[in-house]
Amino acid sequence: IFTLIWEAVQKEPVVEVHLLEESNFLLSNVLIFMVGFVLYGSTVLLPLMLQTLMGYSATLAGLVLSPGGIATMICMPLVGYLLGKVQARWLIAMGLAIMALSCEYMARFSLQVDYGTAMFGRLIQSVAIAFLFVPINAAAYAFVPGPKRTQAPGMINLSRNLGGGVGIAMCSTVLARYSQIHQSVLSAHMSASDPRYQAAISKAVQQLHWKGMSLTQAPVVAKGILYKELVRQSTMLAYITDFRFMSMMCIGTILLVFFLKKGDMTKGNLSVH
Repeated sequence: IFTLIWEAVQKEPVVEVHLLEESNFLLSNVLIFMVGFVLYGSTVLLPLMLQTLMGYSATLAGLVLSPGGIATMICMPLVGYLLGKVQARWLIAMGLAIMALSCEYMARFSLQVDYGTAMFGRLIQSVAIAFLFVPINAAAYAFVPGPKRTQAPGMINLSRNLGGGVGIAMCSTVLARYSQIHQSVLSAHMSASDPRYQAAISKAVQQLHWKGMSLTQAPVVAKGILYKELVRQSTMLAYITDFRFMSMMCIGTILLVFFLKKGDMTKGNLSVH
């Protein structure tokens, strides 16, 4: 808040906040903020989930993300071509819808998810990125006066980075809190009165005993194994909650697209229809 006030009263500000008085530029900043929120948030969550719950190495988790960059590069020229044929706001709406679909797809992951499935979820999201960055930037600069266009990228980049920072922080908070919530719900079934829990304990004790563990030590270890599985399951449910939360945010953000002005985003002199 202090930064915005400070920049607003400077004769030569680092970030030209007065550009936000133009409605298209303001909405474009909100949109790129939300894109940064979901993109950076999911980029943190997905490899973290694969490494902590599925035992992926850092390299293998990186290989899940990297094919998405190829998909973005392939789609960028297509989006550039479509921008001359289709209104930017429809491309942005399509990108947000694909982004929501990718997050919903990842919300259906389980502890048995394989490499190909995880990579495909990121691939879908990367296609969405191509349909978002170019059209949002085109919509942002379309109605900005010519002399101020050199100052517009600073604000757009600031909004994207702020969105990324807020997204990482909020997604991490949701993950931590919902892990506790899901754990408290699931732990209610781990009681002596629950026949399924008792059956699982008995089965674990038998397996540990067959492996040479004493009958006095086996029940203690068996409970520890089941509790560890409880933590894994509750954490996986928290990741699912996080991805679904981001999906709903993308769907809600689509409504903002319809407030963007119509116009030819590929030309310097624009007429509003």
